[in-house]
Amino acid sequence: MVRIGHFTRAEERCFVTHPTLSHQIKKLEEELGEPLLQRRKKGVAPTSFGERFLVRATAVLRELNDAVAEASAFRSEVQGVLRLGAIPTVAPVSPARAAV
Repeated sequence: MVRIGHFTRAEERCFVTHPTLSHQIKKLEEELGEPLLQRRKKGVAPTSFGERFLVRATAVLRELNDAVAEASAFRSEVQGVLRLGAIPTVAPVSPARAAV
């Protein structure tokens, strides 16, 4: 919503109603103990705390998405180290040595 600057557009983008979005933001603000947004007649703007929180929240979400992607890749790919070895008796013997 901070990037969009308006509740209505954020509601459409998130596929939620105005009361749902407004309630969730208010609940988060109460949990954090600080307002995230300045509500204005022509939209919303982040508070200074809201700007700092957005930076942290964006980084956390990016890390979470990376962790999920890594877990998905781990399930679909072979992982680990493969080591092969051979004992000398399996090695090919030259014809000259075999006659001795």
